[in-house]
Amino acid sequence: MGIKAGLLVLLIAVEHIYILIIEMFFNESEVAQKSFGLEKEFLQDERVKILMANQGLYNGFLAMGLIWSLFETGVFQIQLAIFFLACVISVSYTHLRAHETVLDL
Repeated sequence: MGIKAGLLVLLIAVEHIYILIIEMFFNESEVAQKSFGLEKEFLQDERVKILMANQGLYNGFLAMGLIWSLFETGVFQIQLAIFFLACVISVSYTHLRAHETVLDL
C-alpha cells in the first residue's frame, strides 16, 4: 500500500476512534448533540445511551480493522483495507438511511 493510501486509511481509522469516544463516553455532550443533530433530552434516554455505545463499539471494530490493514505485511494488506473501507461505506449509507427514516418518526 502506498504512503498516500496508508495515510488516508489511517485518517479514516482515527475518525472512527473519535466517533467511538463520542458515542461510548460522551454521548450526552454538546459535541454529540451537534455531531448527530439530536436533542439533549433524547440523548439522556438510557435506551439511546445503550444504542450509541453499541454503535461506538462497531466504529471501534472498523477502526481496528483499518489499523490492522496498515500493519499487515502479507498479500492480504490491500484486501483487508478494501474490506474495512467497504464496511465504512455501508455503515455510512445505513446511517444516512436511518437518519432519514427512523429519526423523522
